[in-house]
Amino acid sequence: MFQCVGKSRRGSSKSAQSHSSHLKKRIEKVFRKYLTFCGIGVQNAQLFEMSVREFKRNQLLLSLAKSIFEETSSLDRLINKIMVKAEELLNNEKVPR
Repeated sequence: MFQCVGKSRRGSSKSAQSHSSHLKKRIEKVFRKYLTFCGIGVQNAQLFEMSVREFKRNQLLLSLAKSIFEETSSLDRLINKIMVKAEELLNNEKVPR
């Protein structure tokens, strides 16, 4: 009787290993898909951040162009506006990426 129990345990051990191996493969497959999804999410976040920076930069340049065309009475005021806008633009470029 003892021998019979020993054999059945050995048989169930192989079955458990097979089941464990199959489960491990399924988990790896799920994680592979999940990591791909995470990578896409990170890439989209980076692209969005870059587009926000470009939008702010373009808004600042548009504002500078508007100021240049509005200010025609005094060259000193025009140069002052250009310098202020250039400083704003440089400060925007210093934002960590």
